[in-house]
Amino acid sequence: MKKNFRIQIILTALLCLALLLSACTGGKDDSSKPDGTNDSKFAQDESSTQQNSENSQPQESSSEASQQESSSHSNLPDPSSKPESSTAEESSGESSKPEESSQPEESSEDDDDDLPDWLKDATEGQREAYQAAYERYADGFYSYEGLIDTLFYQDDFDYDDAEWAVDHLDADWFSDALGYANYQLRNTGYSPYSLRDSLDIAGFTEDEIDYAMENCDAEWEEEATEVAWLYADQVPGSRSDIQEYLVNVGFDGDQAAYGVAYSGIDWYEMALRIANNYVFNYAPCAEYGVKMQFMDLSWDSSEIEYALANVDADFNEMALDRAHQLVGDYSISKAYVEYALINEQYVGDEVAYAMANLDINWELEAAGAAWNYLDDYPDCTHDELRAHLINDEWFTADEADYACNYVGK
Repeated sequence: MKKNFRIQIILTALLCLALLLSACTGGKDDSSKPDGTNDSKFAQDESSTQQNSENSQPQESSSEASQQESSSHSNLPDPSSKPESSTAEESSGESSKPEESSQPEESSEDDDDDLPDWLKDATEGQREAYQAAYERYADGFYSYEGLIDTLFYQDDFDYDDAEWAVDHLDADWFSDALGYANYQLRNTGYSPYSLRDSLDIAGFTEDEIDYAMENCDAEWEEEATEVAWLYADQVPGSRSDIQEYLVNVGFDGDQAAYGVAYSGIDWYEMALRIANNYVFNYAPCAEYGVKMQFMDLSWDSSEIEYALANVDADFNEMALDRAHQLVGDYSISKAYVEYALINEQYVGDEVAYAMANLDINWELEAAGAAWNYLDDYPDCTHDELRAHLINDEWFTADEADYACNYVGK
């Protein structure tokens, strides 16, 4: 019992000793604590010190912001340079603007210092013409003469100033000729001759034209197909007609043949166009006249048959119209009208239709023929006049007798 009491006293003494040591060392432990345990004044001072430190190191803070921005928006541009440029603008923008605005003459002189001597010495008109020439040359393809004319006629510059400006361009007219040729080839079908003519009209020299023709991107066989189609669209013709045209505009024989073969022309419709054109221009006409338009051996027989079967013409009515024309132009007998129709290649059915539907007083036609004869032979006898009407004009005897009585013979 006593032993246990002693042990308890010893433990109590040790505990008191430990508490005493802890109280003596408490100040050192507090100084190593984090900032959050300090009182408010020291916290404000330390925060101010931290802000000053951050302001004195903008590059490090912006770098950290950059890393954070790039980690969350990796597809956006790096904004790390923004604080520096913003600072530079704020520090220098206000001072630099008044200097520029307060010294315009010095700025102009500085700009002139960068100009070549020939442009420094130029007149205002020459400078403006040069600027216009430079812009036009940069945007298009021009010849030397073509660019001068454009500045003079379209832009209203003095001709001497325009010429001076173009003379001072660092221009490669051969290259422009080539560019112009290729540009034209992209727009529409050109033959070698028409492309050369286009370059000549644009003002390029013969040497420049030769260079462009030799180096352009033309595929002449393909150009031939386009030119063939365009020509046929305007001027209906046979294969040989169009091939001959292609040769005449500068394609060689092989290119022309290729152009016709691959032009995409519908030759059946082409034959029909030719037939209709003939009827339109020469009506009234016989079918034979239409057939004669296809004597060219390059036509296929099926194409001719298609044209004749579909041509916009009624050849019976054509024969009747032609008969009316003959009677209207001459005092003529029925037999002579029939002979004329046959001679003009109207076929039997067409002639028969015309004669059956020709409503004419043939006796009066005979009288008209008699008056015509009397104009030339006023002293002729009755027998001479009658013989002329029957033998030469092919009137019947009754028609001749009526005419002689009608004119008093």
